[in-house]
Amino acid sequence: MKHIVLVIILLFIGACTPSHTIQIHQPDPKPVISSHIKRIPIPLQDQGYQHLHTKIYPDALSFDTFLKRIKQEPSWEKKENFLNILKNTPINFARENLLIYRIEVPQGVIIQAVDIPMELNKNINVHIGKEPSPQTNTNKESYYALAYIVDKTIQNITFTFEDGNITLKNR
Repeated sequence: MKHIVLVIILLFIGACTPSHTIQIHQPDPKPVISSHIKRIPIPLQDQGYQHLHTKIYPDALSFDTFLKRIKQEPSWEKKENFLNILKNTPINFARENLLIYRIEVPQGVIIQAVDIPMELNKNINVHIGKEPSPQTNTNKESYYALAYIVDKTIQNITFTFEDGNITLKNR
């Protein structure tokens, strides 16, 4: 009798056990709004930005050198505003870098929108939208700049446009 009950239990267990392996598929991670990058509200456009280069400033010494150089440059419309905003923004260079990103757009084009930075796997993506300018009578390039405080834990920052992208290493 014990053998019959044991056989029935084994048959029951065998019937209830699937004959194939079930695989659980995790969805691909999605980018999220990043808390590891903060935009500094410098003026978006200024002809003085033609003197800037896209650069990451990793320490106070390089930042101070940058500010001194800007003070000497001509052709700015909002130089004092730009300098005051940067000087009054607290940056902890032990944990953060300063990123200045310069954008040059051709005649007849303007920067329309700068999206909220999105993060995925320690990489940041910022989409920038351009569009034709309603004032097409301008005959020179326009210069824009964005400033961000970026945690040193972030590996790359990518700026994407409709016509391509630029990736910077956060060093």
